[in-house]
Amino acid sequence: MASDLTKTFDVSRQTPSGQSLEQLRQNYFIEASMSGNDAASIGGLQVNTNGRKGSVTLAEKKAQQATNDFLLLMELQRQLSAIEDNMIAKYGEDFAEQFAAEYLDEDTFNTIMQINDPEKRRQAFAQAINDGIKNGTIDANDVYGNPDFKQWLDKHDDVAQQRELAVSQAPEQTVELSKSAALETKLDNIFG
Repeated sequence: MASDLTKTFDVSRQTPSGQSLEQLRQNYFIEASMSGNDAASIGGLQVNTNGRKGSVTLAEKKAQQATNDFLLLMELQRQLSAIEDNMIAKYGEDFAEQFAAEYLDEDTFNTIMQINDPEKRRQAFAQAINDGIKNGTIDANDVYGNPDFKQWLDKHDDVAQQRELAVSQAPEQTVELSKSAALETKLDNIFG
């Protein structure tokens, strides 16, 4: 069947006079649809014989991309947790506060210290230091003198960028995926 269609609609070998490429595609689409052929390319023509499935495929691709972005974000956060666990073991529970006190101004430092959750406080310190490096108020060479802290700050920056990308690409899917991930984490804590 495909060979018959190839002979009929192969534009690389035939150029029917008076027919545009779009007309050839339409003719092929009609012929392929009637014969049940869903091949995407015959004779150099690309057509969609699946009708409305093309738009579903695009939606599915967007959903898959949102899922991939979110899974990458989860992996980066897992890596950050491992780095922070190593930092706690090496420098103590308050490593972020000690490190940030050296580089942040007193007002910023005191504002961040009012955050009760230690993880969120560490995240805020890393964000403030990274922002200071980006805007030039903090010297990157001084901060990056300790490779452990450089790795910690870089991973925080990676997580922040990936979170921003995931939310900007598909905010509604990201929210739904984060809810399901939170549920999965709770179940892991209960059963794992």
